[in-house]
Amino acid sequence: MRPPWLNDSAATDRITVGDEVEEGSLSRDDLATVLVPSLDHPATFQRAFEVTGGWRLLTTALDSLTA
Repeated sequence: MRPPWLNDSAATDRITVGDEVEEGSLSRDDLATVLVPSLDHPATFQRAFEVTGGWRLLTTALDSLTA
């Protein structure tokens, strides 16, 4: 997982993930929240991907990655 600049903002529970995402920032809380589920998600197995603040809910953002 390649996170962008981190900030101290409150968690939004919304992110964008993909192979190439626009530069942005992400709250430390949102990064922590997405790290654990990404460890067991099939779409993240042996894969590098970018994550940043966005509009998708954390729970569905990982599902948007294609294997």
